[in-house]
Amino acid sequence: MPAFKAVYLAPWFFVLRTVVYFVVFWLLGLWQQSAWGDSDRMMRSASVGLIIYALLLSLAGIDWIGSLEPEFHSSAFGLLYLCFALLDGVAFAILMGLASGRKIGATGGYSALLLSTILLWTYVHAMQYIVIWAGNIPEEVIWYIARSSNGWQIVLAVVALGQFVFPFFALLSSRVRSSRSWLLALCGLTLVMRCWEASILILPAVHDIAPLIITLMLPAALTFVAVNLWWAFELALANDGRLFRSLARRARAEAIGR
Repeated sequence: MPAFKAVYLAPWFFVLRTVVYFVVFWLLGLWQQSAWGDSDRMMRSASVGLIIYALLLSLAGIDWIGSLEPEFHSSAFGLLYLCFALLDGVAFAILMGLASGRKIGATGGYSALLLSTILLWTYVHAMQYIVIWAGNIPEEVIWYIARSSNGWQIVLAVVALGQFVFPFFALLSSRVRSSRSWLLALCGLTLVMRCWEASILILPAVHDIAPLIITLMLPAALTFVAVNLWWAFELALANDGRLFRSLARRARAEAIGR
C-alpha cells in the first residue's frame, strides 16, 4: 500500500482512532445527559454535538467498514455510513415515541421525516453507484460485483425493496401517513433493514469466513443491539417525564413573569 495508507491502516493507529471515537461519543452523551431538562443547554449541546458526531461518524464508517477493502475508493462512503446511522436513529426515535404510549400528536409529520430520511439514504447510495459506474475503475467496480454475485444479489434486492420501494410507495398514501400502526411497522422494518444492509456492506469483504462464524456472529450482534436499544428505551421513558415536567414549570414561570 502507499506510505500514507499503510500508516493510516496500521493496527495501532486503527485502535487508537476507535478509542478516540468512543471516548468523544461518551463525552457527548454525558454532556447531553447533564443538559437534560434545560432547553437552552440542550440546544447548545445538540448543535455542537451533532457537528462533532457527523464528522467523527463519517471517519468511523470509513475505518470500520471501508477499510475492509483498502483498494476501494469512494468519496461518498463516509456520508453513506452517516446516512445509515441517521436512518437507524430516526426510525428508532419515532418508534420509541410511538411505542411509549404518550400522545405525540398527528403522525403525518413523523411520516414525512421518515420518508425524507429514506430518500436521503437512497440518494447517497444512488450517487455513489452512478459515480463509480461512470468512472468505470476496476478497483471500484469490483466492490459492486462482490455484492451482486454469490447470493448477495438476493440480499441486495431485499434491501432495495424493503428499504426504498415498499416504504416509499406506502408513505405516498395519506392513510398510511396518518396511521400509528403503519408507522410503527415501517420503523420496525427500517431497523430490520439496517441489519441486512450492514451484512451486505461488511460480509462480502471478509474473505474465507466460515459459515459457522457468521451464524454465531449475527445473533450475538443482534442480541447486543437489542439489549442496548431496550436500555435506551427505558432510559428515555424515565427522562421523558422529567423533561416535560421541567418544561411545564418553565412555561408557568414565564407566564407568571409576563
